[in-house]
Amino acid sequence: MAEIRHLPLPIRGSASLAVEAGGLVFTSGLALSPGERPLAPIEAVLDALGTGLPLAAKLKAYLSDIRRAPSLRRQLPDGPAATSMVGAMLPDGVESLIEVIASAGVEPVRQAGGGGIGVTIIGDLLFADGARPGRGGDLAGAGDLTAQAQHVLDDILAALAPYGAGPADVLKINNTAACWHNYALYNAVYNERLTGANAARCSVGGMLEHPLALIEVEAVAARGGPYRFVDSTQSGVGRTGFQPREDTVYLPELGPCKGPHSHGARVGEMVFIAGECPYDAQDRLVGPGDVAAQTVQTMENVRMSLEALGASLADVVRTTITLSDMRLFDDFDAAYAACFAGHYPARTVVGAPLGQYGLLVEIEAIAVIGAGRDGVFLTGQPA
Repeated sequence: MAEIRHLPLPIRGSASLAVEAGGLVFTSGLALSPGERPLAPIEAVLDALGTGLPLAAKLKAYLSDIRRAPSLRRQLPDGPAATSMVGAMLPDGVESLIEVIASAGVEPVRQAGGGGIGVTIIGDLLFADGARPGRGGDLAGAGDLTAQAQHVLDDILAALAPYGAGPADVLKINNTAACWHNYALYNAVYNERLTGANAARCSVGGMLEHPLALIEVEAVAARGGPYRFVDSTQSGVGRTGFQPREDTVYLPELGPCKGPHSHGARVGEMVFIAGECPYDAQDRLVGPGDVAAQTVQTMENVRMSLEALGASLADVVRTTITLSDMRLFDDFDAAYAACFAGHYPARTVVGAPLGQYGLLVEIEAIAVIGAGRDGVFLTGQPA
């Protein structure tokens, strides 16, 4: 039976502050505190589960004004965490949300990768910094999505290569697009650079640190495998080829992915689910104009993907939700809460443009098989 702990910190809606499972701690997106110790909430949550920022493997910040990114970077303590920052719509009065994946014991190892991208290693998992054009101040390929996509994906692969990971070892990709115009150009480069990959992927809109940047990419990879994937029996949008793979479970109940990727990936007991959308098996948008109906269908796609890889909704340790408008939160949250029996995973909810017409919600998930039985769920106070 999962252990439930409590910490009197505010959390909005149907979410835990953090979940410990599989030797890792996954936090919700937590707002910075005003005053001299802005990281106090995240530090308190990590401390309550026996870890801390010095053991962080991955840190992502969402900012209401991306121009604050340099200032926020200066506030972060020196540590091992692979880091990315993007702009998004946040709840009223919130300037920044930070989510963390930290070790519950083993100290992460921070390494320099190729292309100026740092990599944090914990066990067999590799977390790469967000790769973005213009990291050093100069941006090559202004206005050219193909050139920028080549640059950031080459940097990701160069960062992972020294540690024995190639395209086939990439399990999760997160893309933030400054504009959806000509996004097919990015997919073309993705197919070329990640030949052999079957990673889960999530693509949403957002503001990027360089004013002329068009794409930022984050990656999680592993080394050693074996890997398992889940996919639809139908080819996803933008794929240059769709050949059956022995390492992949194909479900006719899942519609095709909205990009050249799989619905989910598993290594060991860790499962990464792609950014799922409210489409049915016939690739029809469910619930136009109805965020509750779209949430139910999206969570059904998450559930099917998890179960195909040996996990369940009870094993989900964190979800990341993107809404097309933050004013949809209450209706979304009510529908989302009904999908879980008992404890809720950690969760981050932000607003950002979504890539297909009519989409109101996109949901990605991380699960640790057995978390629903052996995990520790840290609950908070309703905000």
